[in-house]
Amino acid sequence: MQPGRDRMRFSRLLHRQAQALRPGLVRAAALGAAVVGAVTAACAGERDVPAPTETVPKLGSCGFDFSTSVETTVHLVSSGSLRSEYRIPHSIARLGRHVVPVPKEASSTFVVLAGREPVHWDFHVAPGARIAGVLVLGLGHQVVTGVPAGTEVGFSILESDGSADEGPNCPHLSAARARFDLRSIEKLLIDEFGRPIDRAEVGAPLPCPYQECTTLGRPRPSLWQRIVDYWTAPGSPQATEVRASGRFIFRKALHCRSTTVCDDR
Repeated sequence: MQPGRDRMRFSRLLHRQAQALRPGLVRAAALGAAVVGAVTAACAGERDVPAPTETVPKLGSCGFDFSTSVETTVHLVSSGSLRSEYRIPHSIARLGRHVVPVPKEASSTFVVLAGREPVHWDFHVAPGARIAGVLVLGLGHQVVTGVPAGTEVGFSILESDGSADEGPNCPHLSAARARFDLRSIEKLLIDEFGRPIDRAEVGAPLPCPYQECTTLGRPRPSLWQRIVDYWTAPGSPQATEVRASGRFIFRKALHCRSTTVCDDR
């Protein structure tokens, strides 16, 4: 009889221990699931966070008001050199971003953007700065963010197949008019709007495509660093004013505390 009681006593003891361990096991399982989810999101990069949204193509209008004192500033780039959260649909190429600073001036600024390929133009407008209008000339579709509400933005686009598309009162781009150097741009502005160039910023061409350049010489972050960045980095809201001549996909990327550890794939 004694062995039977011992077995029952041992069975009850195991049961009590299992009951005591159950909350801890549940917590461990939940923590494990959270870690797996974080690892999956970190490894997947920006592909799953969050669901993508698309821009609504709108070519705008070039009926700009030049009744007040206006200065014309041209930004001419071959490609955006910074990371963008916008993607070209059905393409593995990453869209480059170019910052367009607009300081406060005595006069309003007529901003002319010229991209030799699709570019994300990111406006940084100083408090009190005035924009008379934005003309976007592009070899391929362009996207503009950060423009103050109510600002007129007009697009003139020339596609790779030679087809052109433009908003009302915007210049028509032909192959002859789309050489995209300062001389031809100024001639276009004088012919269409009677405005010479007052200031110009010409971006140096990148030595390689953006999606290749950004990975050169940059150390890859550790898996743990990517998990920590994913859970602790603040979000970056989409600009309140987005204008685009074509369809672009917006995906919120994983944000990194330091560009030296940010995975730029």
